[in-house]
Amino acid sequence: MAATPGRVAETGRTYQAIAQPARPPAPGSPARPAPAAQPQANAGQSDLFGAPAAPATTPPRAEPVRPAARPEPAAQPVMIPTPPQGNRSERLGRLLTLGRKQTSEAIGELVAALGDEDEQLRWLASLSLLGMGGSTVIATLQAFIVQAPSAVAREEAEKVLGKLEAFGG
Repeated sequence: MAATPGRVAETGRTYQAIAQPARPPAPGSPARPAPAAQPQANAGQSDLFGAPAAPATTPPRAEPVRPAARPEPAAQPVMIPTPPQGNRSERLGRLLTLGRKQTSEAIGELVAALGDEDEQLRWLASLSLLGMGGSTVIATLQAFIVQAPSAVAREEAEKVLGKLEAFGG
């Protein structure tokens, strides 16, 4: 089958469109038709049924309907497990993973890590908690301060809680 310009030719299992060469416009004919003049918006004309047409107006923009703000339920503290176990590099890896998770389980483990023996790991846990923020972190820290296993853990939790409250949660 011969290829005809402007047609689709079958070539094996695929189809190819064969381009039609561009034709120059005939002399004396416009390249494109001129756009039609737009009449004024029914100025003084009657509508389809003979009644006088109302002037075209744009309807006022309606404000989007927003649902009523529901009071946020009081945040509940999450369960605080034992601090991460293992050697320093294992605990460090666990804290880095928890900091990226940002789940309620991660919040509990990060708060528990505020009682770690290594000061740098406590600092990392506090930074992660500050990055998460929110009412759940605040409620968990408040519960942890009451039952902190050591004075160091309590102090760290109080520092983080103070910074979160200063920043507004």
